[in-house]
Amino acid sequence: MSVNGHGGKRAGAGRPPNSEIFAAAIASFHERAAADLDTRYERLAYLADGGYAEVEEQFEPAGMIQISEEVITKTGTFSVKKLAFPDLPPKELVCVRQVRRTAAPDRLANQYLIDRVAGKPVAAVEISGAGGTAIAVHTVNYIAPGASGGDDA
Repeated sequence: MSVNGHGGKRAGAGRPPNSEIFAAAIASFHERAAADLDTRYERLAYLADGGYAEVEEQFEPAGMIQISEEVITKTGTFSVKKLAFPDLPPKELVCVRQVRRTAAPDRLANQYLIDRVAGKPVAAVEISGAGGTAIAVHTVNYIAPGASGGDDA
């Protein structure tokens, strides 16, 4: 029996819940999140709508990029490789490929926005036995010896 005489957990016993331990940090987070809520919604709606430009770039060190040039001489034509950017330091990165595309609407962002407004749909769960048959439920009544006042003594 506990100190308070009612059974159960003693006052002050156990680890405090995380909501108490981190109350100040949680409150600070809520304040920051509330201040940015309009901006966050606009960015999420922007992603959901799609149609914005996505740019993918690939960079290489300037010293690794070479071009081939055809040189014509009296004896014939031959190919010579030269640095494409001879005036740049060899380790300086240079954009060698850029791909632009239009972003498609983001299905998950749209789904999230709809779920926030309309509520997330609840999936019905049906539990059945093998082959879709009903599950048998067995109930057992147990009476502890001496509790019924019968002939157990």
